Amino acid sequence: MAQSPAMEFATAPPPPSGNFDISHRLEAFRRSDREREQLLEELVKAYQNQSAQLQETMSDLANEQKSRREWQRQSQHVQEQYSRSQQLQEANPFVTVLIDGDGAPFLDSLYTRGEEGGKEAAYKLDQELRKQIANLHPNENTSHWDIVVNIFVNIDGLTGKLRACGLLHPGADLSRFAQSFGIKMFQFIDVGFGKERADYKLREWFRLFVNNVQCKHIVLGGICHDNGYLPMLDPYLHDPAQHVRISFLATLPPQPAYRSMLFKPIRVEGVFRSDHLPNRPILPAPIGSSNGVSLPYRAASNNHEKVDSVVLERADSRTNGLNGVPIASPSPTPTPAPENGNAASWARVSKTVDNTKEFQVAGKKPTPVKYILYNKDNERLDPPLPTVDKASQDKLFRRVKEQGKVCNNYHLTGKCPGKCGFQHGEKLQGAELTALRFRARTRACGQKSACEDYDCTMGHVCPYGNQCHGEGCPFDDVHHIDLTPSYKFYQDDRIEVIH
Repeated sequence: MAQSPAMEFATAPPPPSGNFDISHRLEAFRRSDREREQLLEELVKAYQNQSAQLQETMSDLANEQKSRREWQRQSQHVQEQYSRSQQLQEANPFVTVLIDGDGAPFLDSLYTRGEEGGKEAAYKLDQELRKQIANLHPNENTSHWDIVVNIFVNIDGLTGKLRACGLLHPGADLSRFAQSFGIKMFQFIDVGFGKERADYKLREWFRLFVNNVQCKHIVLGGICHDNGYLPMLDPYLHDPAQHVRISFLATLPPQPAYRSMLFKPIRVEGVFRSDHLPNRPILPAPIGSSNGVSLPYRAASNNHEKVDSVVLERADSRTNGLNGVPIASPSPTPTPAPENGNAASWARVSKTVDNTKEFQVAGKKPTPVKYILYNKDNERLDPPLPTVDKASQDKLFRRVKEQGKVCNNYHLTGKCPGKCGFQHGEKLQGAELTALRFRARTRACGQKSACEDYDCTMGHVCPYGNQCHGEGCPFDDVHHIDLTPSYKFYQDDRIEVIH
């Protein structure tokens, strides 16, 4: 009987034949295991690499965070410093004014008024400078800027010059003018005697301020007449920032080289002269005199007695006291007294004189009036001495050797308080006296060209002149001065212009 299909059972596939198939499959499993192991190793290595990179990145991030915080801190500190620096720079802004006094003389009326003139000069200069600075810096508030003025000058030299011009009494000086000028931050700086000293001082002060940020403006005065300042300005000629920061104070006529510069000029009205001080006294000559002799300086006064004393002193000498010209008789018609009480007239002495005779006043020959020689730069000179023969020198040396050193004051001036420790005895005469005077001049006076002692016997310039070649000469600092005399300052207050 046939069986139904439902009753049929599936038969298992036949077992593999032989061991080949099993080995093949086992090898496949082994290969798969090796690949899995290799994959795991690669994954582990990749993980390790990524982990190391992550650690490095995290470390870098931490460093960057630390650096950023440090830089932020430093940046904040720098900003604070900069702000403080800006505040300090703006806290005390100032304008410095550097003036060479030789190239910027004040008006005559200021010098002659002494203390009041100094105050007025400082006030006017301050006000005019503030106006000019405000115009040069229209975008800034300059009202709180300080004005610092330094005038570099040889006080004694300028004093002598003003005396020679008749703007100062021969016994007066600039101290009152300079002291009253020194208000706030205004001052005269006395550079002393010596060529180029004012130039050197001014250049050094300029170097100090030219790069100072608190110094908002620099005004240079009294330099444009002197080409010696040109090298100082060379580094700034093509700097636009300095063209608006540096100005020239217009005083004396400038040299051509300064006219082409781009630095803006500043003109101050009513303070400085526009020309040099005169080389000759500006004092009036006696009425009727044509020899150019000037009377001693006298302040304005209505005291007729003082004027008479001057005229009588000259009349007694029988000459005009300077060039030996006899006093001629006045006109037969009496000359009326001048309306101005300050004017001196020879006619005032001759009111009762016989008009038909030459007028001369009898009297003994007066003692020569002492004087001091000055050159055109108002530096004291020593009058030349005649040549002394060797015999006279030897005679003086023998006396010194036998009796001891002679007293210079006793023999040369006739004055010695005594107990000087030197020999007096018989006074030296003639060539021996000249030899002693020369020897005395080989000792340098402590004040050199600034000495105003009429009886000073020591030297004020090198007695050997151009023939001095010795090292360590005590006159080394005055070897350069001009030895040509220009003025005589007499002890009786007269001034004589030599040329």
